[in-house]
Amino acid sequence: MSAQYTTDQMDRVKSQIVFLLHANRSGSTFLSSMLDKTRYVGMSIEGGFFLRFFIEGTTLQNDNDIDKLINSFQSDPRFKDWESDTERARNSLRQLPKPANVEDVTRCIMSNYFSNQDVDYFIFKGSGGEHYVPLLRKLFSNSKFIHIVRDPRAVINSQLKTKSSIVNVPMANDPIIAAKRWSKMVNSFWNERGDDFLEVRYEDLMDDVGQAMKRICDFLNVPGLRAPEFDPEAGVGEYFNRIPEDQKNIHANVKTGVALKQRASAWQEELSETDIHLIQTTSRKEMERLGYEAMNISPTARAFPRVFFRILRTRLAAIINGIRRYSSYLANPYLLSEKLLLKFRSSKNR
Repeated sequence: MSAQYTTDQMDRVKSQIVFLLHANRSGSTFLSSMLDKTRYVGMSIEGGFFLRFFIEGTTLQNDNDIDKLINSFQSDPRFKDWESDTERARNSLRQLPKPANVEDVTRCIMSNYFSNQDVDYFIFKGSGGEHYVPLLRKLFSNSKFIHIVRDPRAVINSQLKTKSSIVNVPMANDPIIAAKRWSKMVNSFWNERGDDFLEVRYEDLMDDVGQAMKRICDFLNVPGLRAPEFDPEAGVGEYFNRIPEDQKNIHANVKTGVALKQRASAWQEELSETDIHLIQTTSRKEMERLGYEAMNISPTARAFPRVFFRILRTRLAAIINGIRRYSSYLANPYLLSEKLLLKFRSSKNR
């Protein structure tokens, strides 16, 4: 027997769910701010707290299951940025037909999050989800995926300078490890290509925001739903206001609503030539495939002594920051257990 839905629940059922996939510092927050200016599109802030729920695949059978889920979400410091009224979330989940699967629950929470907006498209921005596209395809029927990709030299340059808001250490220490991580993600998404998957280069977004957003809107459009329409004149800074306070300092371009084109090539001045060499050597194939041209490197910068001592310094920094990172995880058992769960899941997928 099929479940009976209220009118509000039917709105959740018909809305299109889209996942925004990204590496840290790849321009995903700027793209999010542009999607937030798109009519009939609801663009979330980071929702990393969902990831564990997705992986565990919990189905809600009764009120006890709902209470356990809400308590689990509340253990994650990221949940408060999404939903300050936990009783509203709890009551909304209780109204769902049971059993309620992962998609039902996610639609319900996102419907609450976008309750003040007239939207047909829920776009979810969540850290870590980029590793689980096959799982998300199984959990969410007819879902779509947008991957924003950026020149790895620009990504890593920013990661080296930017501290994680969760563990308060730089997002990257070693250009080789960071480049391997970037290449692994790019290759993973290359294997996920299909009609439900769109790849957007950050550089193209900066060169012509209107054209890039038209391409994205065409991809999002679903027959039977209202066509999304980008409005560059929509409220500047509205998405920025929803970003958690401890992250606003690293998103200046989102506040102004202007793509900072000068940052596209800032890595050429800010990265050492040796670091550029290490990144290009590690990610050469992926860079070529995405149209990122390698820079010529001087013999001195790629000489063995220079490379050896640079790697030695970065590995020492990685050890020190690794200790700091896990100290932060130990201070929050929920985040530590999530980290271990992700590592276990990744090892099973290999």
